[in-house]
Amino acid sequence: MPAPAFVASGSLSTNQFRGVRMSESASFEVSAVSNANAQKPFGIQQNDPDAAGKAVEVALPGEVAKAECGDTIDEGDYLGFDNSGRVIPAPYETSPSSADLYINALALEVGATSNIIFVLVLTPVKASTE
Repeated sequence: MPAPAFVASGSLSTNQFRGVRMSESASFEVSAVSNANAQKPFGIQQNDPDAAGKAVEVALPGEVAKAECGDTIDEGDYLGFDNSGRVIPAPYETSPSSADLYINALALEVGATSNIIFVLVLTPVKASTE
């Protein structure tokens, strides 16, 4: 069964290759990740829609996708999102005060801040040692 069509909550033209979350305004509407501590990212945006209502291509769990790095990434790292939706190494926090509480992807390449790398999108899992 094909994935449902997602639409942008507003311009997401600067969010390409970054995490997205479900909008709270309408079904299948997505927004950029702006607070990974309080929001639940579920996929990685692959295109760059420039207005509300335009189609958003979202890479979902099990898919290989492009992602923008927010830090230095090593191949094989489990990844979370920073507060800009960029992938960063998941830290396995003992306290929920950090921005990257979910593991959302697995790095398939190395990368540095602002690089675009290939990742395997994973089902979000809380990153915690507790």
